[in-house]
Amino acid sequence: MSTNTSDRGVPTMPAIPGPAIPRRIPRSDSKRGFNFTATCLRLLAFFFRPATIYLIFVFLGVVLWLAPPDYGGGFRVREPLTLSVISVLLAWYGNVYLFASFGEYAAKGTRPFQFPRIDETTFYLILTGFSIIGVVAAYRTVIDAGISPVDAISEHNANEMSYAVQDDNSPFHTLRYSSSLAGGMAIFYMVFRRRWGLIELLNISLLLAAAVMSLRLLLVQAVITALGLALRFGGLERIRAMRVLVFGALTFAALTLMTWSREAGLYGKLVGTDNPLMMQYMQIKRYLGAPIQVSLGVARLIWEDKHANPKNMKYWKPVTPTFLHPQKEKDYSRGTGIWLWYEDNVDIDKGLTTNSAMAAIYPDMGLVIFPFMSLLSFVGAWVYGRFWTSDGPLVMIALVVLYGFFELWRTYVFNNGFFIFQLTEIGLASVIGAVVYRFRLDYSQALPGWRNSQSRNA
Repeated sequence: MSTNTSDRGVPTMPAIPGPAIPRRIPRSDSKRGFNFTATCLRLLAFFFRPATIYLIFVFLGVVLWLAPPDYGGGFRVREPLTLSVISVLLAWYGNVYLFASFGEYAAKGTRPFQFPRIDETTFYLILTGFSIIGVVAAYRTVIDAGISPVDAISEHNANEMSYAVQDDNSPFHTLRYSSSLAGGMAIFYMVFRRRWGLIELLNISLLLAAAVMSLRLLLVQAVITALGLALRFGGLERIRAMRVLVFGALTFAALTLMTWSREAGLYGKLVGTDNPLMMQYMQIKRYLGAPIQVSLGVARLIWEDKHANPKNMKYWKPVTPTFLHPQKEKDYSRGTGIWLWYEDNVDIDKGLTTNSAMAAIYPDMGLVIFPFMSLLSFVGAWVYGRFWTSDGPLVMIALVVLYGFFELWRTYVFNNGFFIFQLTEIGLASVIGAVVYRFRLDYSQALPGWRNSQSRNA
């Protein structure tokens, strides 16, 4: 993931001590006033950490929770803001911030892991292969269920494709989550390395195809992956404001199109609009504001000590992979989401089921969630810090862990099947890549044009 090359012309990653972030604005830039690039780098350096990556979305969620209209955003009556509720939320997020910061600091005090050199091309192709298998398997399931993807999208019923895939429960469907990692690498190559090869276009297509099936967060993870790679291995320092605006506009347009293809019927009923931009605003409000509504409600229930009967605790659930949970614990319910333990006490649309990690694990652990999250935040941030200093593709492990922290404001993913799969596939691809590099295997001639005019020596 750099312009450096090995003795075989294979791209390698530079051994640098940390993110390519300027410690201060150069004197020449200071004379010209505001420096866009340096400011963006500093903001990314602050937020691109386990201790802080979720904070900006908590802040945006509060803003949208307060913004009109209430109905259509997932709730009608706002939860009351009281000192006790605010205290519980400050304890929750402050706990995560504090122990994640300790974990990051502990990682800085250790020597970087020494890994064998990994062939980056092999690593990239394996992730691409997983994406192809997963996306093709998912669409085959959709077609076998008698659903036309084209008709589902054009008729604003893309959710039907997601339901068909969920009902099938094929293990191959999990492989489609590789598209966010391979797609993130493709974005990194295209935006920050200016490589526009066939494989990059393929991975972007696979990412979009997977995201259409109600997996739009794959786009978010892909962007986090691309930004993380650029922050770690360089490239952001060359980015200008116009390129950021164009990329942001394209991402927003893609998300708007996917919301329109999936939720047009819903928002037509809720707020009587057929405007795609209004739909996207309502979708963002539901996505960001609803978790704040539920977090406030759950904080109130925690203060009142409700719904946490020690006899009903299932402490094993948050630490056990979801695919190992007994079938009766898998609460899938087509169209309405999982059963919400707080639905009788908090005003929230029953179809909104990802409403903060605190709400997800409190009924299973009670007040133990606080020491549990302390330990998890410390260990997770330590793992992130250790792999963040890697000189090769294993830095992707840090980015997957970082995405787990990103999701804390809306759900708990650390025991989710896709999270474990992504870590596993990175490990597998790294082992195979190390073997390829060790034995000097070179198959570039078998892939004509895969980098277009930009060869592996670029």
